[in-house]
Amino acid sequence: MKSGITRDRKVRRGLDREKLVRIWKVLESGEWLHIAEIARQAGLNECTVRWYLNQYLNQAVEQQQIAPTIRLRMVRLKAGMDLVGYMTAMKTIAEVKKSK
Repeated sequence: MKSGITRDRKVRRGLDREKLVRIWKVLESGEWLHIAEIARQAGLNECTVRWYLNQYLNQAVEQQQIAPTIRLRMVRLKAGMDLVGYMTAMKTIAEVKKSK
């Protein structure tokens, strides 16, 4: 018998638009931000923010590494990016990939 608290949580796979929008709104400030700061402001886990940046926002952000020996990335949104246009482009790309 397991002791402790049972957790009623569901692991979701793929894109959660709410999380993506929360990350995007933090990045709209235009400042260079560290992953931990983005996570704190968005109210998400650092691993989640890192995963969304790598999987979905890679083309929309600029990344800068502070030093080659330190695994510290600074991130900001590229100039001229808007959320609606980016989401539309992602949806179109997904449909094209699905049709192949």
